[in-house]
Amino acid sequence: MGCGRSTHLPDAPADFWTVELFKDELVDVTHHLGIADRYVVVGQSWGGMLALEHALDHPLGGWYGLKKGLRGRFGIYLPPLLEGLGTAEVEHNPRNNRMRAV
Repeated sequence: MGCGRSTHLPDAPADFWTVELFKDELVDVTHHLGIADRYVVVGQSWGGMLALEHALDHPLGGWYGLKKGLRGRFGIYLPPLLEGLGTAEVEHNPRNNRMRAV
């Protein structure tokens, strides 16, 4: 919402554009697409912050493979950070690292 070909609201007041609004929109999209129980959110810059906010509200159980699934900066930096915060368990394996929410 508010960029690209999405709905633009030029007359909306500044306090309309909240993180909560975008988090709610993201949840609505997953339900609309029928993927609310099977998706991964990865973002960069603003999208990365939104993805982290969303993950805090919607922790998922199970392991996420870092070798094939989460790559790039996300796969390098986020698992150790979440492990250090105590919000994820990371399995350190030379062939296939894995991570899951705790």
